[in-house]
Amino acid sequence: MKKFLSLVGILLFSTGLYSEKITKTRTSMMKWSLGRLDFSLPEQFELKGRNQSIFHIEVATIPLEKVSAKEIWNQRIEQLRVQHVSNGFPLDTFTINEIAPDFSIVFYQENKSLHLLVTAEAYKEVGDNILTLKYSGQKGKEDVMREMISLTAADYRPDITNGFNVGAGSLISPPSINEHASATFEDRETRMKLTLYIHTSGPTPSKGPLDSIDDEIKGLGAEGIQLRVIQQVTRKAAGFSGEQGLVEIKSPAQNESGFRYTWFYAGETANGFKPEIRIQLNAKPENQESATMIWEKSLDSMKMRSLK
Repeated sequence: MKKFLSLVGILLFSTGLYSEKITKTRTSMMKWSLGRLDFSLPEQFELKGRNQSIFHIEVATIPLEKVSAKEIWNQRIEQLRVQHVSNGFPLDTFTINEIAPDFSIVFYQENKSLHLLVTAEAYKEVGDNILTLKYSGQKGKEDVMREMISLTAADYRPDITNGFNVGAGSLISPPSINEHASATFEDRETRMKLTLYIHTSGPTPSKGPLDSIDDEIKGLGAEGIQLRVIQQVTRKAAGFSGEQGLVEIKSPAQNESGFRYTWFYAGETANGFKPEIRIQLNAKPENQESATMIWEKSLDSMKMRSLK
């Protein structure tokens, strides 16, 4: 135990030759943005998936490469039309409207048991990307849904460094009380996985990863998996004081082991400038040295984006 903690301490604070080597060979950093958070990760980390929503509207961007925006939209329309009919809804309730020459919206239904719920999906071609928006609401309120989607799309700006990031661009609207963003990144060489989850805090603060660790230890213990808390400290990131944890994980039955870093900030209720933030890095023991260096550099790089 003491030897393990000493190793962690060395990794956190060392400026020796080995740390310099790791920095040069494993941590050439690349900038990313998610929601209202900017951060950097080593360039070998690949984005495996992300999603974000604001005002309850799911927003994303799709890069245009060899296929035109019209082709992508037509394929999506056909997919939704088949889905709408196969779910038992009449074809005449599947409607498509053109808001502008480069901006179209479709209304469809997804669940027969929720026949009063309608989904609006829209696309807008902006430069080399398609901006997509999706929102579900009450049937009969399509005009309101169209207006909300139009206003959100009007806030989109490509290639800016402020506002609410949605991929290749951002929304310049002020923070709402309903913002969510999450993403998963994976190191293509070591399979280290880093996940981020950001959302506006509700009236009841969420529990952090270490707040329920005793229950997790008991639950996984029944499956033969062992968890041990190595570190639990207060740590600043993105300008907020949160809780950092390091947990060792062992599965003797499967002869597997690993560890995970976590950082958690509970945020403030309905405050988009101070959202709840959860970050987790999972790695294997043989990658602990580089993982610790990556964790430190990534958390140190995090900062909240400005409105302007």
